Amino acid sequence: MNFTLLVLGQVSSLFGNFILKFALYMYVLEAVGSATIFAGILAMATFPTILLSVLGGILADRANRKIIMVALDTLTGISILGATLLFSGSNGIVVIGVLLILLSIWGAFESPTVQACVPQMQSGDNIIKGNAIVNQVAAVAALIAPQYLEAYYMSRSA
Repeated sequence: MNFTLLVLGQVSSLFGNFILKFALYMYVLEAVGSATIFAGILAMATFPTILLSVLGGILADRANRKIIMVALDTLTGISILGATLLFSGSNGIVVIGVLLILLSIWGAFESPTVQACVPQMQSGDNIIKGNAIVNQVAAVAALIAPQYLEAYYMSRSA
């Protein structure tokens, strides 16, 4: 049961995060009209994940994983709320850039934590299956979220 709840939580969390990130990147691209600025923001938002994932794994091995996941989801929510409150036309791109970097930082700690939970919840051959399910959820969410967002906007413009 706990593993099912973990997977369902990941489905909703990752799907929402991927939709949000994709929408923000598309907003930046449309607002600035510059591939260079877009690529710069994309790169700045990718580096924290690359640099901090190792620390995320270390933290996941040494601390209470449940508390880490709750704290990271809370930080994500606070970051999005803060960005929403600070967003205005004049500083929109900066606020979005900072938000994308923060989401990348939180993601660098969340992914290893979820991966570390699987062996606690599964045993034997089910560990491999559990890891496959968690990875598949992330891959499907990353694949489907942009299509969902595009279909949503296409239906609104029709």
